[in-house]
Amino acid sequence: MFSNIMNLGFTRSPLQAIGFYITYFCIFLLLAAIVGAMSVFTADAEALPQLAAQLGIVTVTVATLILGSAIAYQKHLLGSIPVILLILGSGALALFGGTIFGLVPIAFLTMRMPGTSPIAVQDTKKCCRARA
Repeated sequence: MFSNIMNLGFTRSPLQAIGFYITYFCIFLLLAAIVGAMSVFTADAEALPQLAAQLGIVTVTVATLILGSAIAYQKHLLGSIPVILLILGSGALALFGGTIFGLVPIAFLTMRMPGTSPIAVQDTKKCCRARA
């Protein structure tokens, strides 16, 4: 379930994707807590809880986008419009629903085979060269 958890190019089974989700959920919560705790040094006592929450949400959103992009890069899927939309959608879910919702599309993305994008920039270029 937790094998190859840091290997972003690994194709996971559904059970391994759940392990990936749990692991990165804990990592992102820890990351958000650290960033929120660092806001203690920058804000007054009244605005601190709101600032810490906002910084945590922004941190998780950015981390979700970076993780999704890294997975797509490792799997050679960055030329796929559906994959890019999936990554942007996960960022929107993380922004409005937190890490609990933002990591769901990313965990789904880990189950895709490398290079199996339906619309790839490289494939389009090869196709256009063959026609010319």
